[in-house]
Amino acid sequence: MADQTKDFRLRYVGQRFNGGRLPVEVLIDLPAFRDLVVAFAKSAWKERHPDRKRVPKGFDNSLTFDLLSIEDGSAIPQIEWRATEEQQQLLPGFDGELGEVLEEGYQKLVTLVAEAEVENVGQALSADQIRALNRLGSGLKDEERIEFVGSEDEAGNVIYLDFGRRRKLITDARETYEVRIEGIGALVKNDANGFVTISTFEYGDIVIQLDPQAVVEEFDGNLEYDVQFDLRIELDHNDTFKGVVEVYDLTVIDEQVSDALAVCRNRLNDLLAKGEAIADGAVAPIAHEAIELANKFLVRRPGLSSAYQFFPGEGGGVLLEFETDRWDLSVVFFPNGVVEMYGISLADDEDFEPIEFQALDDKFFVEFDQKVIAE
Repeated sequence: MADQTKDFRLRYVGQRFNGGRLPVEVLIDLPAFRDLVVAFAKSAWKERHPDRKRVPKGFDNSLTFDLLSIEDGSAIPQIEWRATEEQQQLLPGFDGELGEVLEEGYQKLVTLVAEAEVENVGQALSADQIRALNRLGSGLKDEERIEFVGSEDEAGNVIYLDFGRRRKLITDARETYEVRIEGIGALVKNDANGFVTISTFEYGDIVIQLDPQAVVEEFDGNLEYDVQFDLRIELDHNDTFKGVVEVYDLTVIDEQVSDALAVCRNRLNDLLAKGEAIADGAVAPIAHEAIELANKFLVRRPGLSSAYQFFPGEGGGVLLEFETDRWDLSVVFFPNGVVEMYGISLADDEDFEPIEFQALDDKFFVEFDQKVIAE
């Protein structure tokens, strides 16, 4: 009995995946993908054997996946299933059926994703399929997607999973869905029994369960300090926070950084209160949207807060200026979400013209970090 193999290729599309990069935090997608394919394979096997209520013992253990490589371009993990003779001995009499039901399961998954916009299509998902889908793609950001390489929808386009499709499929079947978030909040309560409460702008108060010893050692005496978090949370149909599913990182920000961050936030609040921006040389109101965009920037890059200076910007926007050893950098946050960056060299004549970004996304932060880290 020869070994059976089956290859799967997923293409991660988005700025942070360029150059074959697959961020460490995305690696949890790979076991989630395996579990999702296996869950659909179980469904396919039951359709083949309507007289059986359960899959045979050993079915799950025989479906192990290996990561073979990550191809260049947008990150493309190549994943292989190989059924060795030893594994197939767990399922005597199956011969080539295991590979067939695995392929059928994969096709069922891809078809479901392609039909995500159909009303209530996700209601057919089983509990184990929902659990796996809640993990697959939980860290996808706006304008990012996972393409199923080699697949096509009816229009001939590659089938993909993005934030919207994922949310729709899960909430068709249940009241909540899970998503991974990063941000900064204020520590407003800690409990020696193993709980801390973080106040956030977007989700309100988030109660997080931790090891009681970690609460005492890491958070005791730090009330009102800023905390940087990386969490997988549960949201309802209206995107209202329901609870924390998993904690990836929760760190009290250094006191000096936290103080500098508070100065920046106060400055932005003052700019909004004064309502003064520049529009064709005249005074104009600063837009709330521009202030919000600048605050989102602070959440993503708090470490340099002591160097940041905020001023009224053009068109109701906010201007950020700061210096590094080499650059005098300027970033403008516009009310429509556009971000512009330009700089004057402090070391030579290598100035760079304004670069416009359509959003405060990973494309912007890659360029921003290159200028700062290059120092």
